[in-house]
Amino acid sequence: MIFAERRLSAVICVSLKKFQQKLTDFAMALSLRPALPLSFMRNLQVVNILILRYDDTLYDYWSMETKSDIRTGRHCVFNLHVHLVFVTKYRRRVFTAAILNDLRASFSKVCNDFEATLVECDGEGDHVHLLVTYPPKVAIAKLVNSLKGVSSRLIRSKGYPSVERALWGGSLWSPSYFAASCGGAPLSIVRQYIEAQKTPP
Repeated sequence: MIFAERRLSAVICVSLKKFQQKLTDFAMALSLRPALPLSFMRNLQVVNILILRYDDTLYDYWSMETKSDIRTGRHCVFNLHVHLVFVTKYRRRVFTAAILNDLRASFSKVCNDFEATLVECDGEGDHVHLLVTYPPKVAIAKLVNSLKGVSSRLIRSKGYPSVERALWGGSLWSPSYFAASCGGAPLSIVRQYIEAQKTPP
């Protein structure tokens, strides 16, 4: 394994404590503002570096984080996660806590239909974050289309006043979306970031 190759000069050596501190600092610095999606992707890549095993403690910590997430299919073993961000049409702040709860239920059902799992979901008034684990046979574009389509029809059918006042034409979501693959250390940071969203009342 790469962690055992102590001769790799390009890999950064850190202790477990320093490693955790770097992740904490990165989490504090994360920003997903609408105008800066590429900056977020670059920040994600900064943390997604190879870390040479400094001692057994770090290696054991990394192993415990990954083995529990490994899933099996009929002909494969996989651990695939994607971080998705959906933004409302015109960036209107229409979401309330009740709407976010409905969205979670809708997203979870769609993920189950794709044999995927909704790991985390939260958001603010004008966007939502999803962390999804999915099998290799699933195309992200198809999953996203289904997630957005089903959830849009559900929220529209309930006639929430905040949605009806701000959005028209039957649309809920912007046609664009953000998607980033993640795993290992970045995965734990993304989960913390989603859980830290300022959920509307």
